[in-house]
Amino acid sequence: MSEGSFIHWDDPLKHYVRLDGWLPLCQNRFKKMREIRLPKNQKRRLRYFTFCATTAIDVLMLDNHKIFSQDGNFSNVTFFDYEPEDVATTLERIPGAIGFSGDFINTVLYDGAGENADDVLAPPEDQEDMVETHRKQVIRDQHHKLVARFPFDVLNFDLGEFLFKPGDPRPGKVVRALRRAFQWQQKPFAIPNSKVNRYLDEFSLMFTTQIGPPNISEDYLGMLQGYLESNLKRFDGLGEILTTTIGHSNVTRLRKENFDRFFKLAMPKMLANILLENDWYIDSEKGIIIYEFQRSSKEGNYTMLHLAMDVKRKHPSIDLRNPGEDSQTALKAYEELIFRLFQEEPIQVTKDILNLEEIKESLAHIVGRAAKYMSGEIPKD
Repeated sequence: MSEGSFIHWDDPLKHYVRLDGWLPLCQNRFKKMREIRLPKNQKRRLRYFTFCATTAIDVLMLDNHKIFSQDGNFSNVTFFDYEPEDVATTLERIPGAIGFSGDFINTVLYDGAGENADDVLAPPEDQEDMVETHRKQVIRDQHHKLVARFPFDVLNFDLGEFLFKPGDPRPGKVVRALRRAFQWQQKPFAIPNSKVNRYLDEFSLMFTTQIGPPNISEDYLGMLQGYLESNLKRFDGLGEILTTTIGHSNVTRLRKENFDRFFKLAMPKMLANILLENDWYIDSEKGIIIYEFQRSSKEGNYTMLHLAMDVKRKHPSIDLRNPGEDSQTALKAYEELIFRLFQEEPIQVTKDILNLEEIKESLAHIVGRAAKYMSGEIPKD
């Protein structure tokens, strides 16, 4: 996840993605949320999850564009960082937010006992009160508190690293964590002055990862290849589209000759399938908008992918469907999405398309906004 010392916070390429991709997606989600009629005494705020690092750039950008209420309280924002001191620093910039420290994936995947314990930090009677025991208790406590924060109107999974880790057996911890997060998106939630349970019918998802890794295992390659070959067999016309684009429709050849294109074509389909198996589907009207840009490091250049999409709940839900039955609307949307992914290219973010003055002005406003919150002021603009 994004670390507290995130060094690319003011990268113009990254901020272009925030302004061109994340901001409009969140603005549209906020607009849809506000269109839901509620009693006058009930206030619904956009529920937002992020890995914002100490700079909290994405949160402050949304706040600057009035996505959050202008009361200086970010209680509707939940974020994750590795170190407790980084969480504390972030809270100075976005007061009232709920911050978690530790490893997000391990926290989500916690499977220990004590689900109904009154005090999850109390020393267990059957274990020695040692450092490792205490560490597991802290993870358990974080896990329960994190689950209680779901669901979210916007999930910003800015991993900033590889989706598939060397040595991590298929399907991988990240995939397993995503499955759980999307399951938790179905949880009920309440708003102030209301005793009625509410559920999300839609949410927006931003997802970031690197292409690779270079030593990606044969298991993962086979999984990704399987998605593409299954699509080509299932949907008439996809082979012709792929042939028009790359000159052939042989997935094995594509994987060997152009791994980057292979990855960019296959990885979004895996994400779409994780959503489908957890009773969600990607809105095919907008599809998945993919931004791509290059970064350099001591080990060489690498490619970042930023995906943005709207997600809808299947209707009828799984609780109201017959065994083996699926939502026909969702299946049709999946087919339309696959055709879009085969036809559309990622947006190449390079310096040539940047409006540097607009980006600098936006970053300056965000830094100024952070300074005001840190000094105890509430911005009035």
